[in-house]
Amino acid sequence: MNLDTQLSIPPQVMSRLVGDETVLLDLASGMYFGLDGVGKRIWESVAEGRSLGQAAAIKPVISYSYIGSCIFPPHNAGSAH
Repeated sequence: MNLDTQLSIPPQVMSRLVGDETVLLDLASGMYFGLDGVGKRIWESVAEGRSLGQAAAIKPVISYSYIGSCIFPPHNAGSAH
């Protein structure tokens, strides 16, 4: 994974704005997460199709590897999620 890695959201992950928070639900696992502040802005950046580097630029003090581990991996054609 490098700064040009294109991030994507798997189709089984739903997100909704609830108040000031973005709530994520992974329909496959049933796990859900709440994002606010920087996490919410990074999620919006990924939803807009930005790269890892562009998403990380929102908050430079966050390491790229941390963001990569928190965001779903890039979608590869033909691969299963």
